[in-house]
Amino acid sequence: MIREKLFVKLFLLLAIVLPLGSGQNSTLKINTNVKDIEAGAVALPSIQGPGNICIREEPYVEHVQVPEMQPVRVRTSSWCMEIPPRCATFKTEMREVMRVQVSE
Repeated sequence: MIREKLFVKLFLLLAIVLPLGSGQNSTLKINTNVKDIEAGAVALPSIQGPGNICIREEPYVEHVQVPEMQPVRVRTSSWCMEIPPRCATFKTEMREVMRVQVSE
């Protein structure tokens, strides 16, 4: 029983102290231990040499969706004096439609 109370008090203490930290935003730390990357970077022997640069250009087709405003007929219903008492009415609206454009 005493041991459980001790663990509860320790847990509460850690729950209060740990989030406080040093009063600074802990997500904005600057890494000062970064070494010069270029000094330590060594190319593998398998890719060293003049023949390992690709200069070939290949054409490809790219499908791009372009938004375009087009007139669209919209069917709506309204009350009328016929049987059935609903009549169809049509109106034209400008809506944005995605058109596929092929570019090379």
